[in-house]
Amino acid sequence: SCYLGSAALLLTQVVGSWRRGRFFLALQAFAALHDQFLTDAHPGFFQYSAWPVNDQAVRFWKERLIYQIRRFRELAGRSIHTGPAAFTEAAIADAVERGNLGGFASHVFRQ
Repeated sequence: SCYLGSAALLLTQVVGSWRRGRFFLALQAFAALHDQFLTDAHPGFFQYSAWPVNDQAVRFWKERLIYQIRRFRELAGRSIHTGPAAFTEAAIADAVERGNLGGFASHVFRQ
């Protein structure tokens, strides 16, 4: 397979998921991109390839996603004591936000 093409496809999934508000899909795609491609890239990868993103941009995405993980964890944590009812349509009107927060909280409920 083409290293650059595969990495570009994952980057497209990150950006598309992020713009549609699909936090978990963006996070999963970025984790795969980071762990399977970018950490294994040679040091000159960002300077000497056709890759459209530089190292600073990747660091920015990583910081932004980590910030959002912490934010969602905090928001879900504030309501988790009330149980699954805190993540219903009556409690959170926005469907995307409800899906993101409820998905995050569901991991806690399973444990």
